Amino acid sequence: MKNKKRKAMNSFIEYWFQSSLILSLFFIGYQLLLKNETGFSQNRSFLILGILVAAIIPGLPLSFSVNQDAANAVWLQEVIIRPEGIVNSIASGMSSNDILLFIYLSGVFMFSVRLISQLLHILFLIKRFGIIKIGNDNMVLLTGDYAPFSILNMIFVNKDLLNTNSIDKVIAHERVHIRQYHSIDLFLVELLTIFQWFNPFIWLYKRVIKTNHEYLADRGVLEGGINKMSYQNLLLNQVFGMQINYLTNNFNHSTIKRRLTMMSTIKNSNKSVWKFLFLLPVTIILAALITVILSNPVSAQDKQAKAQAKESQEAQTDEEPIFMVVEEMPTFQGGHEALSQYLSTHIKYPEEARANGVEGKCLVTFIIEKDGSISNVKLLRGFDDACDNEALRVVKSMPAWNPGKQRGKDVRVQFNMPIQFKLDNAKKTEEKKG
Repeated sequence: MKNKKRKAMNSFIEYWFQSSLILSLFFIGYQLLLKNETGFSQNRSFLILGILVAAIIPGLPLSFSVNQDAANAVWLQEVIIRPEGIVNSIASGMSSNDILLFIYLSGVFMFSVRLISQLLHILFLIKRFGIIKIGNDNMVLLTGDYAPFSILNMIFVNKDLLNTNSIDKVIAHERVHIRQYHSIDLFLVELLTIFQWFNPFIWLYKRVIKTNHEYLADRGVLEGGINKMSYQNLLLNQVFGMQINYLTNNFNHSTIKRRLTMMSTIKNSNKSVWKFLFLLPVTIILAALITVILSNPVSAQDKQAKAQAKESQEAQTDEEPIFMVVEEMPTFQGGHEALSQYLSTHIKYPEEARANGVEGKCLVTFIIEKDGSISNVKLLRGFDDACDNEALRVVKSMPAWNPGKQRGKDVRVQFNMPIQFKLDNAKKTEEKKG
């Protein structure tokens, strides 16, 4: 049960890590090619597709199962050997993953509460001031220092603004937000923020989405017949109130200077479209590659390890293929805890290494055969003959595992096992003195 929980936790962390990288990729692409373009509709599509791709692609089965060398094999949890016994670095106490998960979930909880409080605030305003119909618009007339804003099909304005000459321009601006369903974009990015709060790019991503909304609304107002000069004067002279929250489209959200510049920029739709058509597929392909690479990590071990693995692969060309990842991975009889128990019973810290204060990490690779037996046990990287030989001896003596399966058939699967021999500081000092 604990092993399954740990795997689920690791998969969960891996998913959101990949998702955050993909979203960051879309943001960088936008900043490099689309930020200064006036194809605001294409820009919006690119940004929203970025959210969807970041949410979907990491969950797709893009991993591959091929005949890989040992340097690319699945890594088992590192085992730490001490003179008094073995301690699995992840199974003992609260692991680093457990701590990270606790911090992550704390952030998820905090930002979930923030989103709920924003929704409740809007509901409170609706309940307090009510919704009235003015023409075809659903209006909530507020009192207090609030900037005009819209959400879904409702426009919120200070009732004192109704008697000013600027009300038609403000409402025209908010109508564009409503007509183009900008609230859906904001809700999507707020949901993603809950799960990617740790990703600095998500905060920048939210900003560019809202800014692009303002560009679209400004353009919609001008295309609707509002005089450009009078509208720009409104932006410059309007005394704005506070922004209600991140879920709303606020009349004065973007920086005024930037909006005025974009309104004065001549459209170059063809250029914008071509950049969009180039950037979108390239970014999606790179996002898929990120998922494939991170789901099938290539070991960063030294050249010697890879050379040994290649020699091992060439020597086995006539045998059954060796898989790195399969649909049903091999498991030790009784699960991870049973494997830890077996290792704790059999691995001994060599006396010679203890006496000399020797510490280090070796990397052992082995294959789980179709019948679950252990074969091809080899040292990919070592540090001390006695410790290396002890690690090889124990791995070779392991009982049969439950074999891996691919498409319902038993297959050969290769693993790497890092084994670290470590002395306590006090014992190390004592051994060296002795």
